[in-house]
Amino acid sequence: KTREREMIKACALLGIPEGHVTIVDDPKLQDGPKEIWTSNSVAPHLLPLISAKDIGAVVTFDGYGVSGHTNHVATYRAVCQLREGGRLSKSVRVHVLQSSPLLLKFIGPVASLLPPSPRHAQASSLLDPLLVFRCLQAHYSQA
Repeated sequence: KTREREMIKACALLGIPEGHVTIVDDPKLQDGPKEIWTSNSVAPHLLPLISAKDIGAVVTFDGYGVSGHTNHVATYRAVCQLREGGRLSKSVRVHVLQSSPLLLKFIGPVASLLPPSPRHAQASSLLDPLLVFRCLQAHYSQA
């Protein structure tokens, strides 16, 4: 339940109301570094949500999953599997978060003072870096 509260708090900071947050409770998709998800376990949860909530864009991790996090990679692969298999409508835009070098990931807001690389320039300009850091802080159990 801790991780659920953290997600709801982070979403609230971004202006996403709690009623728009869906927490998936599936024995095959449990949280934790020792839990391994497969794209085939993730994909069936995505399509019904995208359809029911009329979602026009999906933001996912890249193939490296931020820091090699296997469950992030499975999420990326599930989105790719749906797109490549023609099951995800072409009208749904897919945005992929590019993994940053580990050093940048762990220096927090200091990273926003560094000049952005061309591949991070657009994403970093969309949100206030301090807001992003506050959202990450909402996931205190991840520290």
